[in-house]
Amino acid sequence: MGYVDSDGPCERGFQSSEVIDKGFAYISRVEFFKIIKFLKTLDTSTHAVGSTYGMCMQSNFHFAADSSKRVCIGQFGDMTIENKSFARSDSLVYLLRKYAGFYNYYPKEDLVGFCKELSQFPIPEDYHDTSGELASADVFFAKFRILAK
Repeated sequence: MGYVDSDGPCERGFQSSEVIDKGFAYISRVEFFKIIKFLKTLDTSTHAVGSTYGMCMQSNFHFAADSSKRVCIGQFGDMTIENKSFARSDSLVYLLRKYAGFYNYYPKEDLVGFCKELSQFPIPEDYHDTSGELASADVFFAKFRILAK
């Protein structure tokens, strides 16, 4: 997950020295495969979006046979997968941001302004504002793993 005002390319890999490891969370297989289904059914976008975001969330999916996909969601939900633009899926954006704890990095009053998907979905029940902790971070990126139970 990218950090606020990182203004870096979402598609690149990160060195361990650039990343704070925020651990992992288990989600149900049903929710995990819902995310995979959304990924497989996305439409390519006719609106090209720049690959540098002021804030981004990078999701790396690892599959069998060492295949993987890198999904980048920009500040306003624009999406790229393996550097190709895709039409925004509010459902996918919401699930990835929800399970990664993305919303916790921002004050509640700021979320509604830039997280378009929150007009359709609620702020997660386990939301807690940790934005005050960001000022003391020595790194610009957080790593969080979402695993299926």
